[in-house]
This record gives sequence, structure tokens and C-alpha cells, in this order.
Amino acid sequence: MKAVLVVLLLALLPLLAGAAPVPREVVLTARDVTSAVDIEEAIRTATGDGTRPGIVTLDARNGPFTYADADKTINLFFSDVTLRSLNGATITNCDDGVFFDDFPLHDVTVLGIAFHCAGSGVLAGWSHYECRNITIEGNVFDVRNFGIGIALGREVRIARNVVTGAGADAINLYHPAGVRVHANDLQGLEGVFLDGSRDSQITKNRIEAWEPGIILVEESDDNKVNGNQIAGVRAAGVVLEGGSSGNKVHGNQVACAAGATCVAVQASPEVWDANRISGNMLVGMPGRR
Repeated sequence: MKAVLVVLLLALLPLLAGAAPVPREVVLTARDVTSAVDIEEAIRTATGDGTRPGIVTLDARNGPFTYADADKTINLFFSDVTLRSLNGATITNCDDGVFFDDFPLHDVTVLGIAFHCAGSGVLAGWSHYECRNITIEGNVFDVRNFGIGIALGREVRIARNVVTGAGADAINLYHPAGVRVHANDLQGLEGVFLDGSRDSQITKNRIEAWEPGIILVEESDDNKVNGNQIAGVRAAGVVLEGGSSGNKVHGNQVACAAGATCVAVQASPEVWDANRISGNMLVGMPGRR
């Protein structure tokens, strides 16, 4: 009897210790999806109406996902959601790819999906709510507005995505903290726009932009902008303005647009002195700042 009690106790230990529930997965193919509502319902089912972590896998074995009905944007209402690709999933005709609704969402992952959208790729947090622990990794965003736009993001990771054709900023971050933007290929009006950013890292991205490749405005403090490759700009690769201080801007390489005269880093003398700026280079030209 004692041995039986020990076995039962061991079986119950994960519950007694408050172990995290195992996520439920829902798999969709193109045959299951006529509009974004079908993906939203799969998220609702996987998460049990937001009561547990859930995974929705878009399986491309039946071809690309093409919306036939009017709703062409995936709206997120729940936290603890992973939306991921299997076999190279592509959504061919989205309005926006994924839109975070007006809730304080957290623990959301968008992984490995190609979005071909008339609007933006991912939009999150455009309200007074913060979004936390967000991962956007390995996706392709062929868009006409923002590639990725996140407001009030905390602990956000944006890595190894490709953004093409953006008619606005490839990545726009409004008052972020602790955001990591790493090893992305970005094409847009501006590469990365940070407004009021703190303790974020913009590292080793490849950027093609008409305007500055990376711009920090409105007292963006204590960020790292390191090792980025920026091309096509007309005035500056990296711009610091608005009283920004404590930023480390190091080792960025900048190529001007054809026929343009640009600088690697642009800042007023006061802002320059308030930051650590070194080792930035105009590619193919002598000198560095």
C-alpha cells in the first residue's frame, strides 16, 4: 500500500507543483480555410477560449492559403498562442497578416509563415495595453504598409524575418523596452524606426531603405545599434534625435544611394556627445566615425 501511495504521489507532483498545461495543437490545410475567421476559430479551439496555451499549425501540403471570403486579417484575442508553418505555409492575399486586438496579450509566437498582404504583416499593441513576450521569427512579409509594427512591446524578439516592398517602415516600434531585432532582411521607407525605445538591441540586420536605415527619436535611451548593414539611403544610415542618450552605435556599415552624399551616423553635437558612437563606416569610402 505504501508503494502505491508513493506512485500516486509522484504522478500528482506536476499538478501539485502547478506545472504548465500542455499546449493543444490544431492543424489546418488550405482545404480548411476560406477566410481568416477559420484560423481565428482554430486559435479559439486550441486555447480553449484562452484558458490554456494553444498551437495552430498551417500545413501547406494542400498548397497555399488563399482567402476566398471577405475577412482577410487574422485577429488575435488570446494569449499563449503559437501560429506556425509546416511545409512552407504561405498566405497569398491577406489584408494585414496578424493583428493583435485590444487586449494585454502575452506569449505569442508567429513562426515561419510567408504573408503576401495589401496592408501590414504584423500589427500589435496600438492601444494603451502592453504586449509581452512576443516572438516573430523566420517569416516572410511581402507587404505594402508596415512589415512589423509593435507599440508598447516588452520582451519582444524579431529575428530572421524577410520584409519586402514595405511602403512604410519595415519595422516600427513605439515605446518598446527590451526588444531584440536581429538578423532580419528589411526593405522599406525606413528600416527600423524606434520611438521612445529603451534597452533594445538592433543587431546584424541587412537593411535597404530610402530614408534612414535606423532612426531613434523621442528620447530613445540605452539601446544598442550594432553591426547592421544599411544600403540605399540618401542622407544617413543611422539617425539619433530627440534628446536620445546612452545608446551604443557601433560597427554599422552604410552604402549611400547612387548619386547621393550620405553619412554613416547623423546626430546633433549634443546628442552625439550623449551617446557612444564608434566604428561606423561608409562602405567603400575612407574614414569612419
